[in-house]
Amino acid sequence: MPIYAECGGLMYLCRALRDFDGKEFEMVGIVPARSAMHRGNLSLGYAEVETRRETLLARPRQIYRGQSFHWSELEQVEFEPCHLARHGSRATREGYAEKNLLATYIHAHFLGAPELAENLVTRAEAFRKSRVNDD
Repeated sequence: MPIYAECGGLMYLCRALRDFDGKEFEMVGIVPARSAMHRGNLSLGYAEVETRRETLLARPRQIYRGQSFHWSELEQVEFEPCHLARHGSRATREGYAEKNLLATYIHAHFLGAPELAENLVTRAEAFRKSRVNDD
């Protein structure tokens, strides 16, 4: 089933979450990483996203805008990030894409790139139709 997870959804899908006090909690375990909370604002602002490979939302090398606001970062990352996110002059690699899953800190600006939402709906419809045909 297609899953698009932004920010808190990404954190929930990780193996574990470490809170501000250092206590660790088991999470879903789909994303091979741990999210760790940090005091202070690690990311706040707009980003230009370039996809490095196909995702639920975009084709490879597609560029779109989004924003991020989070107090955590991923640790123990065991995957190759699917996005290059440019925050002004600073660039970071982020995002997990595997099959029908996209989990990212970036909140996509769908109005600025409506094809992203269209791609997600197309994938969801294809999944629904495959399930109907299987029954």
